[in-house]
Amino acid sequence: MAFKTDGGGIAFKCNDIKLLCKASTWGTKLSQLHRQKGAVRIITYSLPRVEYIKEQFNRRPSNIYIICHEKFVDVANQVKALYPEICFAINAEVHSKVLLIEPHTVYVSSANFGSSRWHETAIGLHSKEAHDWYIENSFLPLWKSSKPV
Repeated sequence: MAFKTDGGGIAFKCNDIKLLCKASTWGTKLSQLHRQKGAVRIITYSLPRVEYIKEQFNRRPSNIYIICHEKFVDVANQVKALYPEICFAINAEVHSKVLLIEPHTVYVSSANFGSSRWHETAIGLHSKEAHDWYIENSFLPLWKSSKPV
């Protein structure tokens, strides 16, 4: 049975999908950040230690949007003080772990932003259709319902 676009999601074709496990980290996913010109959007329950965030965003500390759970507002405030161009929002309902890199990269993961010692799994794909759909139908509504930091 084929997936269908409905109120729960979008069905789309994609020829470039990768299933990732333990070896793929957020550091790996963000390693080419300095080469990316488009927006980077992160949805995560938790935020890692400030030093880890600095390691990732020293490459390009702008055009980055992060939504995290409100429990991590202190870390968000610390990072915002260091990188005023990074946009943070907090939301009490956030539990997903998603990385969106314009124009077409989407990662959906079990791992929060940061490093993990757990067995984590992710799916990465390149699809402008999926990227844009997720921005419009999930990220932007969540951003609008979140509190800016």
